[in-house]
Amino acid sequence: MTAVYWQARVRDSNGLLLLAFLLLFLAPFEIEYGLMGSSLMLTVELVLWLQKRQPYPWLTGPLVGLLLNLLFLFRSLTIPKQSYSFGLPTPGRLLLISTYFLQGLMYPISPLAIWVMKITGWGDVAAIWLVSIPALIVILVVLLRKRQGGLVLFSLLWFFLLNLPALIFVDFDYVVNSPRLLYPPGVGIVILWGGFLAILAVGERQPRLRFAGAALLVLLILGMSARFIRERNEEYLLAQEPVLQLVEIAKESDADEELIVVNFPSWLAPKERRFAMGNHGVQIIPFYINIQELIYAHNDADQAAQAIQFGNIRQPMPYYYGMLGEQVDYEKLGDKLRSGNPVYLTQWGPEEIYLSEVGRAGSGSIDPGQEVFTFNEQVRLQPLSITIDETLDEDTLSLKLLWEIEEPVEDDVTVFVHLYGADDELIEQADGYPIGGMAPFWLWEVGETLEDFRSLSLPADSALESYNVGIGLYKTSTGERLPVVDKDGQSLANDVVLLPLSE
Repeated sequence: MTAVYWQARVRDSNGLLLLAFLLLFLAPFEIEYGLMGSSLMLTVELVLWLQKRQPYPWLTGPLVGLLLNLLFLFRSLTIPKQSYSFGLPTPGRLLLISTYFLQGLMYPISPLAIWVMKITGWGDVAAIWLVSIPALIVILVVLLRKRQGGLVLFSLLWFFLLNLPALIFVDFDYVVNSPRLLYPPGVGIVILWGGFLAILAVGERQPRLRFAGAALLVLLILGMSARFIRERNEEYLLAQEPVLQLVEIAKESDADEELIVVNFPSWLAPKERRFAMGNHGVQIIPFYINIQELIYAHNDADQAAQAIQFGNIRQPMPYYYGMLGEQVDYEKLGDKLRSGNPVYLTQWGPEEIYLSEVGRAGSGSIDPGQEVFTFNEQVRLQPLSITIDETLDEDTLSLKLLWEIEEPVEDDVTVFVHLYGADDELIEQADGYPIGGMAPFWLWEVGETLEDFRSLSLPADSALESYNVGIGLYKTSTGERLPVVDKDGQSLANDVVLLPLSE
């Protein structure tokens, strides 16, 4: 819109002028910053006047643009939407947001603020201003000495005007979590730095050296940008896998059955900072989007689902991460699990994040005709199935276990699942409370059942007859195993249920 309006004024073309007004009308439908279109038209008029291309600014164009912007704004305000009530700006908020935007304006040298913080021990605000203001002064002096006042005015007005809505209407937390707010103002950043680098590259004295120096600076900027984008892309690819899995799970699920998804990724960020202020990762799902909407967006079909956060099983990773949904404790989690719906737990790893079905509560019952094991006359176990998924590198051993509470369990008791090889060598283990570590036995009442899904890895092409799976319970405080008997009342050696594997 701005480029067409510029050409319309320079060429005195009514056709281009009408096209510019059409683009201004359409711009807010693409992004809310389109409402600043009339301000950009006024910026064009001021620059043309400063460059003496016209005797005075022509205000009719910006006023027509303002009318179109106000019509869109009126229509937008009549549409119900989520509101952000952040209140009037405060000095502290203005300082923080201004500092964040200043860091964006000085993007090519902004990483130096990290170095200043490490050397001086100063905070991010002071470091950014110390690095940015002297550099900005140098850029402005160079441009103005070369009579580039129009370029300076255009770039800084563009940057300021398109940052003005965020500066006034939203709070700092929203800004710092939304680097997209710098996308439209980024045009002003490019024009300012592009003009500065062009002047450095062209001159009568030592032209080759000047060009080489400017080219080196451009390469450094591009290299920094490429590295930043590559890192963000890696984080995005890491976090997208559970999203794709969830979409496939929803396709195969009963629409009336509610999926319970635990610790689903919301955002990822590296622990090493590139800039003094702001978040450096990727946002997978904003806070105002729920998991049902995510599924519908991919599948164009409704699927009952809820996302919850359970911090007790959160694992430290070589990156920072956020999770989607309501935060719950054991008691509230137990209430949600009692719905009998399938539970999918996000498994977080350094190089892989994925969803796994870990079971459900209250949906099964012990079959008295099958093998049953009883632990300390309190908990009964019935193995439901053992399956092996074959892959090229290793096989996955999947177990489905059914637990039933016979008597109240007052001690903190947990499960061990061991894979034994030849000579009872421990190969691998999957210990923890049932249902992905979220359902301790003390949480459940007599008669309640828990379907518990676990998996173990074993080398591909293994001789299965040489392996056994051992299952038992032990007290977390002492490590003491609970005694176990089979359905005939016979005690089992080492207080462990051994399940042999076979072809």
